[in-house]
Amino acid sequence: VILYLLSGSFSEVVIIVGALLVQVPLPLLTVQILWINLVSDSFPALALTMEPEEESIMNKKPVLNKSLFDFGSKFLIVAISLITGLASLWLFWHFWQISGDMVLARTVAFTSLGLVSLFYVFSIRSLQVNIFRSGLLRNKYLNGAIVVGIGAQLVAVYLPFFNQILHTAPLGWYEWQYILVVFVSVLIFVELIKMFFTKSIFRAKVN
Repeated sequence: VILYLLSGSFSEVVIIVGALLVQVPLPLLTVQILWINLVSDSFPALALTMEPEEESIMNKKPVLNKSLFDFGSKFLIVAISLITGLASLWLFWHFWQISGDMVLARTVAFTSLGLVSLFYVFSIRSLQVNIFRSGLLRNKYLNGAIVVGIGAQLVAVYLPFFNQILHTAPLGWYEWQYILVVFVSVLIFVELIKMFFTKSIFRAKVN
């Protein structure tokens, strides 16, 4: 839960600080950040507390004198934050340049950041096994939270009432293609990191 929340929060820091460094308008407004934190991310974070135990967890030796944040967890937080934040910043810049529409560009960045965080939760729910072996549907609370989060994000983008409040605009298939590429790239990136650290731990135990 902590890894998930910190990754999402630092992603927002990365996109804002990145925009300031390259001197472009802010890709996210305050109300959009609050929407992601309170509506999109809160439900998956709560649902993670209901995660069933991993298989054979009682056969593992207890871990003593180990920090809650080992090197692998810290690296994963930084990596997820950087790739998600920078990818969303690039999406904002790209659509701002090609369309000149600030509202559309911010909506793409807002939607990318909100939806990507909803889905990489499936990957970081277990740091020892890959996303397919962890049982995607075993936590019904998490599945329900993801559905609610997706619905909230779509409402924020497509309902005129929320368009006015959140300063968003409806997205077309062209914009969604870019968001999907970022989504898949983040998942693959996280799984590769998990694979690397899992193998490293195994080699350390063997040695």
